[in-house]
Amino acid sequence: MSKSEISALRNRSNILLCGLVILIAALPASIAHGQIFGNFGNNSPGVFLDIDGKVRNRQVDDKEQLAAKRARVKAAGEAGKNEKLAYLSLPRLFAQVRALRQTNKEIPEDLRYLGGLTQIRYVFVYPEEKDLVIAGPAEPWTVVRGQGDTIDYVFGKRTGRPVLQLDDLIVGLRTAREGGGNIFGCGIYPSPDSVKIADDIAHRMARNTRAERMQALRDNLGPQVVKIFGTRDNTRFAYICVAADYEMKRMALGVDKAPVPNLGSAMDNTRSAANKFWFEANYEPLLTSKDGNAFQIRGQRLGLGCGAFDFDPRGATETAKRWSVSFSKHIPQLATVVPLFAELQNIADEAFLGNLMRRDRLAERIDWDNSWIFDESSCPIATVPVAKTCETIVSFTNGSLVAGGVDLVLSPFVAPKSRQPDEKSELAPPREQMAKLRASKEKDAANEGGSIFRDQ
Repeated sequence: MSKSEISALRNRSNILLCGLVILIAALPASIAHGQIFGNFGNNSPGVFLDIDGKVRNRQVDDKEQLAAKRARVKAAGEAGKNEKLAYLSLPRLFAQVRALRQTNKEIPEDLRYLGGLTQIRYVFVYPEEKDLVIAGPAEPWTVVRGQGDTIDYVFGKRTGRPVLQLDDLIVGLRTAREGGGNIFGCGIYPSPDSVKIADDIAHRMARNTRAERMQALRDNLGPQVVKIFGTRDNTRFAYICVAADYEMKRMALGVDKAPVPNLGSAMDNTRSAANKFWFEANYEPLLTSKDGNAFQIRGQRLGLGCGAFDFDPRGATETAKRWSVSFSKHIPQLATVVPLFAELQNIADEAFLGNLMRRDRLAERIDWDNSWIFDESSCPIATVPVAKTCETIVSFTNGSLVAGGVDLVLSPFVAPKSRQPDEKSELAPPREQMAKLRASKEKDAANEGGSIFRDQ
């Protein structure tokens, strides 16, 4: 789907997509088997949400973080050599979850973390078996809760990549259904007089030290307001949108060093400028079998858009355009070493699945009554404090301002014209493997009704 078509859909939504984000810069100046790879540190992102709903950034050990990034790069390369898939039956999964909830029993980690899936890569429909299966790479996991965090982070022990979570999947399905496939994401808004305040400090404190001017900016600009649109605002799903965006802005400002080489700079150092950067969905055509019962989700999931503060791509500076293109090009590498970007990819996949199910009526095709999932009283999920404000990030350039957000619309990527027929039968091997796993598993009466099929 073309950028102009996505832009037209965005404009028709009549939603203020995202606001200005967090930066005022002024003043010159399956379970995968085999080897479990090394130490990824505690893997807790530097961005966290406090109990009052303020998004902050904690100080991290630079040496430990660098070592963890190197370990993830190495592990990701090794994982591709012997990748194993896990297959997850959605009707069986939710039947198990429902039964556990009705008897007030705890949901085991294998279900809460979707068998260790780190990506949704395939979707298979089995009309005769009345089954709908998702599949992707999977691995053992570890649960990490950082100091001050209100959400759990769950990472694969093999690659350090975030594992998909049941609650996020539920929100992704609900967001696609309730929003009708429209845009969802977040915006972070500075006060209307932010530019005036920054200019005033620049003139009044021109002879002060850089540290004094930066502190004055922090004190006078205050926190930025966070708004969530197109999805519920008190979920982990929503918070990941905010946290990933906050992390990207820190890189745009140069506050955090880019973890990949040759990313370049987002800031104009020679003149005043205003730019907005935002995450957007970026998928390749959906590979579709001839019978319409098998799909492969392809592409890097995310891209980075840029433009003026009013979301007009034509308003971006040349420096901003170059950085946006470079950032988009490096998203696969960035997601390998920055967990929050990989988390946002997972969020996009879950919403993609919801849109595909909605567009192709996949539940109806297998006679699956999944209405229970959309009933919040019957299928509750964990809530988190609503992200209300963000700490202002201050950096010195020549009077430049940076804004942005997360702006995801998935429905165009499941439309008929965004699909590619599977002429080479590339979907046959994983589909056949699922059939073998199903036959093998269901011979074992103890496993009958289990939702997870692992490629050994």
